[in-house]
Amino acid sequence: MLKEKSSYQDDLPVNIRIVEIEEYPLHFHQDIEFVYVLKGEINLKCGYFTYRMTEGSIFTINGREVHGLYQTEIGNTVALIQIDNYFFSHYFSRLSGSCFRTYTTDSEDKRLDSLRRFFVNILLESMKKEPGYKRQLIDLVNELILYLDEFFHYFSFENNVVVNTRNDNPVKVERLGRITSAIYEKHSEKLTLEDLSRQEHLSTYYISHLITESTGMSFRDFLGFARVEFSEMALLDTNKKINVIAQEVGFSTTAYYIKYFKKWFGMTPEEYRERYHKEIKAPNIPAKMKLVETDRISKLLRPYLSSLPKQLDGVDPSEFFPIVWHVNCNSEPLGILHTDIIPHCNASLLSSGFQRVLRAMHELNITEITVIKDQDHIPNCYEELSTRLLSEGLHCSFESPKSKVFLPSYGMDSCAAASYILRQGLNPGCKSITMNSILDQTENGFLLNGEDGIFTAGLVPKPSFYAYKMLQHMDGELIHWGKYHAVVRKTNGSEVLPSYCIACYNHHEEIDNLCKRPSSPEEAGERISGFNHTLNIGIHLDGLSGIYRITKYRLSSERCLLNYSINNGIHRKMRADENPIITWFTAPQVDIATETVSQSLFVSLTLRGLDSQCILIEPLPDK
Repeated sequence: MLKEKSSYQDDLPVNIRIVEIEEYPLHFHQDIEFVYVLKGEINLKCGYFTYRMTEGSIFTINGREVHGLYQTEIGNTVALIQIDNYFFSHYFSRLSGSCFRTYTTDSEDKRLDSLRRFFVNILLESMKKEPGYKRQLIDLVNELILYLDEFFHYFSFENNVVVNTRNDNPVKVERLGRITSAIYEKHSEKLTLEDLSRQEHLSTYYISHLITESTGMSFRDFLGFARVEFSEMALLDTNKKINVIAQEVGFSTTAYYIKYFKKWFGMTPEEYRERYHKEIKAPNIPAKMKLVETDRISKLLRPYLSSLPKQLDGVDPSEFFPIVWHVNCNSEPLGILHTDIIPHCNASLLSSGFQRVLRAMHELNITEITVIKDQDHIPNCYEELSTRLLSEGLHCSFESPKSKVFLPSYGMDSCAAASYILRQGLNPGCKSITMNSILDQTENGFLLNGEDGIFTAGLVPKPSFYAYKMLQHMDGELIHWGKYHAVVRKTNGSEVLPSYCIACYNHHEEIDNLCKRPSSPEEAGERISGFNHTLNIGIHLDGLSGIYRITKYRLSSERCLLNYSINNGIHRKMRADENPIITWFTAPQVDIATETVSQSLFVSLTLRGLDSQCILIEPLPDK
């Protein structure tokens, strides 16, 4: 069957396949398809001509154009991007009749760089699959169509090959686009120059001159070209007689049809049918190609992005590409990830701020605490504190004070503290971690004091608080682990499918040291803002099926407590009503989505700077 049915999944009107092609026999479809050669080369037969498509070239196959793709001796990797004409016609009413020509012999044409940028961005969005990526892909395709409509409707014939040419007159380009669309849409009718003249409100002489000047052909020859192009479908896909096909596509006589067909295809319609009907895609003549894995695609796109730094606004192209892992959800665990978190608290602070400390501990579901004895205060209060904590369901132990001179370390007020904590707690060998102090002790009214509490003295959660919350979620069977991530499987009873939790964090050893040594807010802020590395991670959870709720918590290095303080005045006191404002500003951003999964769930994360993310993947009952 020559006609191929377009397939779109997950309510996304874009179908992307990145493949190595051996042979993709002759076929056509109603929708527009873009062929982007990422590596090597292919032969692309479209209509009467076979094009040699080399690395970086882009060909647009308009709806109803018969085409086939074939390997050469060099090998290839090709992106096939198909868009749903019906869906995008809601934005562009003339789309079904559009005729875009992106093939050009001018390798220095700067428009090709912009065109490649569109396709690379489309490929990246489809690979990363961040929340909202479907809407982003649709927006990118809309921008692409606008660009094509502006620059790639204009074409001419060079040595009988259709090529795109440049024209800097936007009025003329727009007009020619309308004329071309009308010729293709109404090719089977008795279309005349007078019809086009009425459409454009111009003289027939001007219309005739414009077509000849732009395409190198007269109106009659151009119309004949369009008609023989459309006849190819019926010629290869039906057993209709030649005279019937000639009449259907608009020729007044069979002789004219044969004349024009032979001019473009180099043989008569009967000879063409005899030669190519055995090369039509059919159940016994399938496409021979294989899909390319995501990590290989990243390597292929990387050199191209590196060659277009100006197109990327100075961003390091390597940051676009994900590190991709496949995780077998049914694999034997590497071990059990369970980190006991034991906070400590100064005895005098616990005594004077008992309810505040209690509230902070309940926030983290903590049941044990280490109380640091005071050197000079409340020598007889320890038994009383122990009794009070036991009455609240908390167990405590006491430690002698450590003689230590306090030197402020403002890295503890930043996301550096969160990544430092996650790096320790997600290590498979970690059994327990001594939490920072529950509260900052200095109560001078300032928001930050460079202390090691997980809450400020004003009970604002610090980034370290959210890191400990992430660690508490990561309690289960460790099934995958690496430098930047850990994946745990959490069993929920024999009759309930397991849930999964992924934690990912970006870090840098030099910045980790900000949490271990004295540092000013200015130094901490400068060093952290200077760490602008972007880490893209993709994780395939293989072996999952069903409906899952996916909740992403993202702790942003841009929206952390230190940044808030620097931007709003480090050396000022907190207002009485400022606690909820700061807490809202510095809390993790949350995205929730529901996915229907068949065999594998792909989760993508983008960590900018010292971002951290925790993702909960929970099964939902079938509706």
